[in-house]
Amino acid sequence: MALTELLPSPLRRAFVALGFALTALLFLVLALLAWGQARDDLALQAISPALGIPNAFYTLPTPLLALLVAFRALERALGTLRGGA
Repeated sequence: MALTELLPSPLRRAFVALGFALTALLFLVLALLAWGQARDDLALQAISPALGIPNAFYTLPTPLLALLVAFRALERALGTLRGGA
């Protein structure tokens, strides 16, 4: 059983929404840092020694995917505050 199940419904929704909001914040920070890494890989034209392909090939998707997770977490936070599950 989650600790939030012991709380009254409005407070439970607030804590669950806070969890989603903190998750979104974490992934926004990840997106920012990953974009810096991808930008550096593009600027330096770094090549993976093992694969022989540009590092940007596998670092560029990370900021985009992190933004998608952050968006989804914010969506869930708003849905939770509006009374959704």
